[in-house]
Parts: sequence; structure tokens; C-alpha cells
Amino acid sequence: MVVDQDGLPLFPPLPARAAKGLEATSLLRLVQRLDTAALEVVVETLRAVVLFEHREVIDGYLEEVQGIVTGPDVLDRLDCVPAAAVRLYELPPPVIRTLPCYWRVPSQVTIGPSRWMDGEMLLRSFARRGQRGLVCIRVADELRGLAFVEHDEVVGAYRADGDGVGGVEEVAALFDDPRVVLVGRLEELVPPEEARPEPPDGMLDEIERAIRAEIHDYADPAVAIFRSAPPTREGLLDAAGQVERMRIRMISPERMQSIAERAREIIQR
Repeated sequence: MVVDQDGLPLFPPLPARAAKGLEATSLLRLVQRLDTAALEVVVETLRAVVLFEHREVIDGYLEEVQGIVTGPDVLDRLDCVPAAAVRLYELPPPVIRTLPCYWRVPSQVTIGPSRWMDGEMLLRSFARRGQRGLVCIRVADELRGLAFVEHDEVVGAYRADGDGVGGVEEVAALFDDPRVVLVGRLEELVPPEEARPEPPDGMLDEIERAIRAEIHDYADPAVAIFRSAPPTREGLLDAAGQVERMRIRMISPERMQSIAERAREIIQR
């Protein structure tokens, strides 16, 4: 298995026990009646996933010896694939829409491993108005689950060895392992005409230094909130509000309030 610089496999995981075999005699006949689903192909040195929403192919990812191909045209490269090599996953539309962030969006933030991490709280902190994406949940060297966010909601989550999509509770048990690491891949949904001015270069680094100077080894979750925020002054101010409400073990609410106030001072200068 090939992994990237974040220790994640290049090919996106799907909930293994949710896979269904083909009822059609050919891939073409199956595709003609698909509505919203992920179609996975594994054959010899080729592996691919094609995503359908409302009968339209919205994206695809293919690995083969010659390299990687992405986009809706992936389906055209599978016309000779035998039906036995195809698996079908019926996933909800928000998950289908967001899954391409796995191969299209670079990682913005990595959190952990940390015994002080409140995983469920951090997952929900990635859900912000104006962005969507996914959070990869890695335990040691194994990618164990994905959680999907769109605007201010967690729109789905599943385990790689699971049997379907649920809410945050679907992956909550993974946070019991002290080796757990979260990797966030998020993209902005704000149209260009609505984009807000970005903060000055170095502002995020200054905020991080201020947090680490205050709470040292406990700083990672608070830093991650700012690093995953929309890169605007408004986005960072919203992150300061989230940090103020955070509860980190061994850190008092008063110190979290002090950290948030210091961040606001930096942002509003």
C-alpha cells in the first residue's frame, strides 16, 4: 500500500462491510441504473472509485501502474472490467459530494497523538460555515475512519471496517486509543465575490506561539482550531470564540479565555 506524507493511503477507504456485489451482468448495465453511490473496482494492478450523485458522475479516482487519474473520465477507463471486480457502496449525497476532498485537497492540519485530545469535540470544530471537507482518523499507521463536514454540520462518518455511514458516534471509539491522529482536508465554499480579506502573513504563526507560550504541551487542540479555520479575519475571530469555549483537561476555563483574548488582540491589530 502506497502512503502519502501524512501516513495515509493514496486510495480513499470506504466502509468495507457496506460493500455490495453486482446484481447486473455488466458494469454498463449497473451504471445505467445507479443514482447516488460509490462504485469501487479492484482488479490486478488497477484500483478505482467512481462517484455518482443523482445519476451523474461527479468525480473519480484511479490508481494503476502508469499513474493516477482523477475526474469523471475515470469511468471511461473501466469499460472492460469484469462484474466480479466491482463493489457498490450506497452512501448519502453529502458524503459523496465531500469524498473527493480526500484526493483533491491538501492536508491543512494534523492533530495528535495526544492523551489530552477530545476527539469528538475536535471533529465538530472542523464544521464551519463556508467550508467542507473531511477529517481522516489514523491510529498508529492505519487509517481507521473518515468524518465529513459541510458548513456547520458533521454530515457523516464511517469506519474503514464499518458497515455504513453514521454520525460522530460511528467513529467515537477510535479516540480511546492514545495513538490516534486527526488529519483535516478542507476546502472553501465561499464564492469569490463574497471572499473576505485574508489575515496578514505570519498572523497564524504568532497566534500559535502565543498559545504554546501559555499552555505548552496542551496547546495542540487549540492551535488546530485556528489552523483549520477559514483564512480570513472573520474566520479566525470565530475560531477564537471556539477556543474560548473549549475544555482541555488540566487547563482552566479562565486560561482558555485568556488565550482567546490574546488571539483576538493579534487578529484585530
